[in-house]
Amino acid sequence: MSKRSECTIFLITGSEVVRADFAGKNGQHFLGLERSTRDAAFTAADTVQLALSTQSKVGRRCFVFETSVWSQIVSVPKRSIEDIQPAELQNALKFEVETLSGVDADSSALGIAELVDENPAQASFWINVAQSDLFESLSDTLKASGAKWVSLAHPAGFAADSGRKSQSVELWENVAILLEKLVPRNIAGLTSRWPEQLGLGTVSEALENVAVFAQNQSMVGESADLTGVRSLDNEEALNVWLNAAARRGMSESVNYFPLVKSFEQVTQASSVSTTLLRVLAAGLVTLFCFWHWSWLEKSQSKVEQEIVELEQPAIDKRGFDQQLAQVREQRSTLEQDANAAQLKMKKVEYLLQFQKSRLANLLAELKKLRTEDLVISKIELHESGIVVSGLTLNSNSAPELAKQLTTVVTPMGWSVNPAAQEGKNQLTNGGPYEFSILLADVGPGQPLGGKSEKSVRAGGRP
Repeated sequence: MSKRSECTIFLITGSEVVRADFAGKNGQHFLGLERSTRDAAFTAADTVQLALSTQSKVGRRCFVFETSVWSQIVSVPKRSIEDIQPAELQNALKFEVETLSGVDADSSALGIAELVDENPAQASFWINVAQSDLFESLSDTLKASGAKWVSLAHPAGFAADSGRKSQSVELWENVAILLEKLVPRNIAGLTSRWPEQLGLGTVSEALENVAVFAQNQSMVGESADLTGVRSLDNEEALNVWLNAAARRGMSESVNYFPLVKSFEQVTQASSVSTTLLRVLAAGLVTLFCFWHWSWLEKSQSKVEQEIVELEQPAIDKRGFDQQLAQVREQRSTLEQDANAAQLKMKKVEYLLQFQKSRLANLLAELKKLRTEDLVISKIELHESGIVVSGLTLNSNSAPELAKQLTTVVTPMGWSVNPAAQEGKNQLTNGGPYEFSILLADVGPGQPLGGKSEKSVRAGGRP
């Protein structure tokens, strides 16, 4: 669309969705029309969302007319609503129409237009009722596409010809409405008795002085003169209706139609008085702020000096706390170093004391523990202690030797690691096996079978 849409109209019936866009201050420029089939299982918000797939941007004003919206004229005793605020009136009417519309009062959203009642003791209202959560979902969908003003209503009566002097009738899927100019005289459910319910007599008699705008021509009757009937199935008639709806939607008369509106629209009518009150309040606040600023200016330097003096002890304390934390950390580190040095000294003393005799004792113990199928070929130094290596004919002898050594060499300051062995696969049992056993130096004070910090991984070869 070349021009920016000012007004977008969605007409949703039981079987069809119509979208029309209009530009211009008064909605006088028709931009385009789209028609598509409606899935009856979808809500109005879902239906509009699908209609937005081809053209996502909408006008600043959006009107959604859905034939499933409940619409009716409700009369209440005028005495019951005297001196009642608009918000309280809407809540009262919610409970009034709850049983009629079938929509729970706590979850309903109302569009209300007050009518002139012939009975002075009665107050009449033209009301459209929708589910509040469904309307909020619809409003969020359209506002996300650029709308600033979102309304929902039944289409009956919105696009009526304000210049028509005689009465007119509109027939929709579920509503028959009798209008005099823009004012509804009566609303009834759409049945075969709708002329009688509207007070028209028969259809043929009514058509002499009544123009019928029909959604369903079969409800007019075959015997009636159909010269005054216009159907929305006709493209030309639909364009006429949409253009009339756009003109009213952009005019002041839209405020006298029972539209379900978003919160911003509901409060728009009182925006002028609210703005004046806000300006007055802002002026008073400005005067007070000027006086208060002058007082603060005089005492600011004094207050700032007092703040500095009061904050200084806290600043000093934070510095002392940081120094104390550093000293404690240094003390902890020194204690750990001292304990480690003491342990190393004990290990060194222990090793010096037993170094001379423990190698001889180790050789003696190896001689005792050696078996006929095991040969010790080498005893050599390792960075972690001593490695005993050799050959064995089966895989059990080396682990058994390591197990027996654990008992005898632990008092000598060694920790025995499990035997690491590798089969040569020259015998049927995989032997002979090369083995090595690491005796790791652990120093004094170690538990039986314990490992020093220098011991190698269990089962690994040195």
